[in-house]
Parts: sequence; C-alpha cells; structure tokens
Amino acid sequence: MVWCFDRVPNDQSPAVWAYLKKAVGERRSHVLPIEAAGRERGGVCWAATPFVGNHDGVVTLESLRIGRGGAMTVFETARALEQLLDATARSHAAGIVHGTIDPETVLVTPRGTLEIAMYGLASALEGRRDDDDERRAEVRSIASIGWRLLTGLPGETPAEDLPQARAGAALRSWIRRAADPVEGFESADAARRALPATDAGTGESRLVAARSLLGKLGAVVAKTANTEAKRKNTTSAGVGIPGDR
Repeated sequence: MVWCFDRVPNDQSPAVWAYLKKAVGERRSHVLPIEAAGRERGGVCWAATPFVGNHDGVVTLESLRIGRGGAMTVFETARALEQLLDATARSHAAGIVHGTIDPETVLVTPRGTLEIAMYGLASALEGRRDDDDERRAEVRSIASIGWRLLTGLPGETPAEDLPQARAGAALRSWIRRAADPVEGFESADAARRALPATDAGTGESRLVAARSLLGKLGAVVAKTANTEAKRKNTTSAGVGIPGDR
C-alpha cells in the first residue's frame, strides 16, 4: 500500500517527513511496518507498507465491528485488546507514543491479526512527549475501543453496567478500571498482563465452538437419517459396503 500525505499543512510537512524517515525499517508486533518513504517536490510525502487487506480491499477494526452487526463477542474483544496493548507496550518500551488510537487506523489482516497504521505519527505532528500521562491516555483509548467493540455503544467512558449478555464479568471489570483516569493501569504492559483474555476468552470461545459443532453434527445426523429413510423406501437403493457412507 502507498500512503500519500498530500493534505498536510505546510508547517507540518517537515514533521511528517522526519517521522517517516525514522519509522522506515522499524519492526514491532501489531504495528504496520513502513518499508519505504519519499518526499516529492512541494513537500508531499509518501510511504509504502505491506498490503494487509483481502480481495475486497482493506479491512479496519471499525468496519469489521460494523460487519459483525455492531458488536463482537467477549473473546473477539479480548483478543483485539490484547493485540493493541501488545503493540503499545512494545512501542512505549522503544520510547514511542501515539496518542488516542482510532479504530479506523487499526487494520485487520486476513488471518485476523491487527496492525496499527502509522503508529506514532499523531504524536509527532502534535508534539507530544513520551511521558506517563500520554501512555496512560493511550491505554484509556484502547479501553474505549474495547467498550465499543463489546457493546456497539458510543462513548469514551464505559457505563456502570455493560449488557450482561455481551460481556463477561472479568472483562467488564477490566474495561472499567482501564478507562478510569485515576485508578487505571500505570502502563500498557500492566494493562496487558491484567487482561482476562486467555482464560475467559478461550473458555467462552470453546463453549461457543462446541455448541456450533454440536449443532452441525445434529444437522448432519438428521440429514443422514432422512437420506437413510428414503433409501429404504426405494427399490433401487442398491447395496453398499457396511459402514461405507
């Protein structure tokens, strides 16, 4: 993919170019890598990144949420939060902050992994410093994304009661704490370690998968029984090897 920064105010063009030059070649988990960058006459900058979309085009986390009916399951939400926190934790360790993360800038690969596009550009343009306040604000923005994914409801601060049918108690508690500017997590790494993603999410995922599998097996058994009944009532059904079905 080629990203063209042709609508940047002239006074910010040098900041964009400085960011792109520094970001070329950087590799961090769940951050879309910039493989090449350039600056044309007039100050227009461009960057080249891997294409992570599918045959229909680029898929963002926001468009995926909408495509899923407006909200996602506890497991899907927890997995998304885990990947976003992994990206921010590794970036913060490298001395890079981004600011508020927009779901529209989070790309979804065909394998279901997340890649944050142009991570760090917002802070470069706005002159934000890599400090504890900025890091905590970034974690709060990720909590807001989790709230949006889980409920489909707008708002940066989670309400006191999330819909019980859509949220497990552990994840609900995590979102409340992560979104709290006073009692929230001190770092993205602390938030990631406290996230009940693996246990709560995997348990629910296995339950849903099991129910889905049982439903499919039930449909197959019913279809097989109907087919067998029809064969017995048909004179030309023939004879097959026992168990050869």
